[in-house]
Amino acid sequence: MPTVAQLVAGYGPDFPSLAELFALEPNDQELLALMAPIPELGRYFKSVVSLRNVTSDYAVGVTRFRVIAEALLALSDTLSIYNGLHADKKVVHSLSKKDHELLLRLARSPGDVFRAQKMEKFTEHDTAAAIGYTKIKMGVTSKRLEKVMEGAGFGLTSEDTMGPVFGLVANCLVFGNFIPRLLNFMERCLDYVDFCEQDGPLVLPGETHQQAAEPTTFGKRVLTNLFPIWQALERMSSDGHFMPFSGKFGGAIGNMTNLKAAYPDIDWDIHAYKLINDRLGLSYDEMTFQSSTYGLEAIHFSEIANILTHLVKLVEDFMNMGSCPYQGFVKLKKKGTVGSTAMPNKSNPWAQEGAVAMLLDTQSQLDFLARSLPRFPREGNMARSYLMRTIGRRFMPAFIALDRIDGEMIGDMRKRGYVPNLPNIQEYFDKYPGMAGSSIQTVLKREGIEGDAYRAIEKIAINPDGTYANAAQFRSGLEEVMAEFNLPDKVRDELRLILEPSGNIGDADILAKRWASVLREDIAGYRQMCTVHPHSLVDDETS
Repeated sequence: MPTVAQLVAGYGPDFPSLAELFALEPNDQELLALMAPIPELGRYFKSVVSLRNVTSDYAVGVTRFRVIAEALLALSDTLSIYNGLHADKKVVHSLSKKDHELLLRLARSPGDVFRAQKMEKFTEHDTAAAIGYTKIKMGVTSKRLEKVMEGAGFGLTSEDTMGPVFGLVANCLVFGNFIPRLLNFMERCLDYVDFCEQDGPLVLPGETHQQAAEPTTFGKRVLTNLFPIWQALERMSSDGHFMPFSGKFGGAIGNMTNLKAAYPDIDWDIHAYKLINDRLGLSYDEMTFQSSTYGLEAIHFSEIANILTHLVKLVEDFMNMGSCPYQGFVKLKKKGTVGSTAMPNKSNPWAQEGAVAMLLDTQSQLDFLARSLPRFPREGNMARSYLMRTIGRRFMPAFIALDRIDGEMIGDMRKRGYVPNLPNIQEYFDKYPGMAGSSIQTVLKREGIEGDAYRAIEKIAINPDGTYANAAQFRSGLEEVMAEFNLPDKVRDELRLILEPSGNIGDADILAKRWASVLREDIAGYRQMCTVHPHSLVDDETS
């Protein structure tokens, strides 16, 4: 029987002493993680911690205060140059630069968001409470601002505030956080290919219908999975910018009714464009109901769901290459790890298996959003508010998945992660040499042999009992075919070269290198495009 000391020794040299182990107690933050109702806020929190400044109640609350302030400032700008029918009755006078700065800094703290939420007990309406709190704070902060506090939310419905808020949250979440994380992963994949192919193309068996097909390269296999992700990012961008999410401004059902009633001779559409596009950096929806039609959101969420499909395929293909009996890649063993609780002969791809489920989870959520957001009845209801308020939870599994895949599949490329198992790869080619058959029969057709080239190769590639010919059988059969058709020595040498996997990869290496160069360049461009969007909606000093 093993002693405790022997058991502990198996965990490696970094394992704590028994005294240190039993002295461990969770701190307040760790206790919160242990008690979290969902694992994204517990054991996986480190992968999603940045989202607390993007999709939390606090971040949404601060963003709502900003939109209220920006709308008031935009109204001040419009009315400051207005000299029409009611120029003598301006609800907001011209505001100074100091007033502008004061308004934008008026409510930014967790305390402000908390107090506005407490007002919901009386309003039973969260945005009304936020606007009311803004007015109160304007009044107690500055006499000048007290005189214009009725400009906050003037002529608008709550969705004229929350629509832009959700647009800003989605911009920050997708373009400030998710896309940068995705780009980092894509770059890591390219680095991994370079590592695996540092001595030349890593030739692998390609498979179709779960059968040996033709030789390919690891680079081509990875780049073919990254290529459609690049295509999706291209579709999400235009003129060197990611297309921002939408913002809405038009009153209760999108007709500018209240604003037109107060000031009928103002072009409120121009006003809205300046507020939504210029001030907030969103895409202004001119035709809306109470809320945006969410057409652009549906496009972006569908594209990201499509991206997740290709990430799933990348991971599942890789796990297949590392699975038994082929095991073309092996997981480096780290001292102390346990591959299976009961089977010491295994080293399971735990992280990747879980990551696939996480990617599919987020994908289903985004498909659901793309279908559900535009589907509200008549002019609108509250469904879109819940759907967008919980958008962080919908994205969280994908953030966690990217970290898990990177850590387990790629690792540090030398001490942790997966590495090619060259003997097993060669054994696969020796077992299924018929992968050269498609190219060989094509050359035979080019040479104009008398007879059916396809059937000639099929005969030597598949044995009478249906099993596939091994290397010795196929080579022998090929020599007989070449003699039967009396091929010139030059052609025979050509076919023997094709029989070697490295001599039969077509343009795999060329295509992979070409697109690796394109992706590296475009990843740098996408990353620059992401810097336009904040990674956080909360000030550094208050986060």
